[in-house]
Amino acid sequence: MRKGRLRTFAWIHLFAALTCLMVGCSYRMGEVSPDIGPSGASGIRIVVPIFENLTFEPLLERQAADAIKEELITRGWNVVNRAQEADAVLRGKILAFELIPLSLDPQGQVEEYRVHLTVSMVLTTPPPSSRLIWSESAWEETSDFHASNDPAVQRINEDRSVREASRRLAVRLSRKMTTLSISSPAPGSK
Repeated sequence: MRKGRLRTFAWIHLFAALTCLMVGCSYRMGEVSPDIGPSGASGIRIVVPIFENLTFEPLLERQAADAIKEELITRGWNVVNRAQEADAVLRGKILAFELIPLSLDPQGQVEEYRVHLTVSMVLTTPPPSSRLIWSESAWEETSDFHASNDPAVQRINEDRSVREASRRLAVRLSRKMTTLSISSPAPGSK
């Protein structure tokens, strides 16, 4: 008799625990966080050409533009490849690139660096009008990375840090673009 009562008690507790677990893990379908994608701009098409590099750091212009494109796509923007297909064109210039030592080991070797990017960006309508929508003369962003004695590993770490700084710029850009008035033309007008 007591064993049957204990078994019933265990089943009730197990059922209650599973019920609480299922209720606690529920979510609602069809809702998107406001910072994941542009609100009200789902049909806007944007092109991001390779940035102009005013520094001596090689390949920085492609790394920055690619990271910004990827982040905009992740956040729900419709990134296209040609200005003829776009409602907006984002052009950028990398104004400065700095590699700043942050910490040293006891022997005086750098253990950690900071990548510091300064970028100007201009958002316009596509040619031929190229009407200015928004511009920023000097956005700055940083990202840190660990130094390595191996030049290949050092380059990989530096490139990752450049991508991270560019991604952070894109997050700020996406948030800014959600506040701008960018209009998509009527279907069939292009």
